[in-house]
Amino acid sequence: MWRSERRAGFHHLAKSFYNFGWEVLFFTTGLSWISSLQGNKRLNYYGTHERNKLVEELPNFISYLHFTPFHSIGFKYSFSNLLLHPLVASYPGFSFDQTHDFISKADLLVFESADGLLLIDKIANINTKARKVYRMSDLLTVLRKHPISTKYEKKYWDFFDLISVPSEFMYSQFKNSGNLSLDYHGISKDDFNISHRSPFNENTYNAVWVGNGYFDYNFLHTASSYKNDWRFHIIGDVENKISAKNIFYYGEIPFAEIIPYILNADLGLDNKSWKPDMESCTDSLKVLQYTYAGLPIILPNFLKSNRSNIYSYVPGNPDSIRSSLSQAQNHPRGQDEKHLIHSWDELAAKLAGPLWDQNLGLN
Repeated sequence: MWRSERRAGFHHLAKSFYNFGWEVLFFTTGLSWISSLQGNKRLNYYGTHERNKLVEELPNFISYLHFTPFHSIGFKYSFSNLLLHPLVASYPGFSFDQTHDFISKADLLVFESADGLLLIDKIANINTKARKVYRMSDLLTVLRKHPISTKYEKKYWDFFDLISVPSEFMYSQFKNSGNLSLDYHGISKDDFNISHRSPFNENTYNAVWVGNGYFDYNFLHTASSYKNDWRFHIIGDVENKISAKNIFYYGEIPFAEIIPYILNADLGLDNKSWKPDMESCTDSLKVLQYTYAGLPIILPNFLKSNRSNIYSYVPGNPDSIRSSLSQAQNHPRGQDEKHLIHSWDELAAKLAGPLWDQNLGLN
């Protein structure tokens, strides 16, 4: 969703395309009346009158919220998924007619690992000539999508001119595909390269978490007790389950306000809790942002990484957690892997392929 304060990869990619003169349609799927019942906060960013309508956010930048009666949701138990199969299978029947004109004229169609995969049939019929890219931001199993979404993914695998994945784990799962490319997330380098005033008090050691969901609270409990002179800053939609004088929860804040916390921190946290296929999140956006800022990073040991600034712990093991914190504290501060991080503009160019240099767009 374009207006969300959560800045995911597709937000940055859309901004890059727009800044280089492309007309952009930011098409959001996966929100429905089920989301309303769940109290999904993202629905607050758009009025009910803006659902299923083209909304001009900027000149030549349009957003569209495809709001439906239901969307693709997967459950742990196969019987529940079987019962829902007819409903999810009918998802492509919901109209998105207002977008047809834009889609029909598009030069590039970029699909995310989301409910938009279920619309491939219809979109392919609207536009047969555009370059088609699948930017697989996450595995569908991690996103808890219904198994029918995975079937669509497999069915149309060869439909795409390029399939781009952001982690080595994901690349290893599909490496036999000829149209597959390993492309890590980008960084908003212009934002990270300017000086930002520190939000922290002087002479304090500050660890920062940025993100939403899959938070390992056991790690935070152990870490905040062991390093009671450190300050732990938790930014994102993370519930305040553990209280201590050295833990600070901020909720969701605009991306521009997050950057000073990352740049001025001493340690980056990515203490995720495990779930099936969570191993695919090794090279997450926060890991790349922390790395660009020169921070040591704490990861659970199921997230395998060869980066020199990674310190792993065994989830649920207090001794291992304490050891990783002490090692990270002694990490030599520097930007030793900064040169390996790409910008979002570079990734956008990779996805666009030959179109990038053909001067498409408004300029």
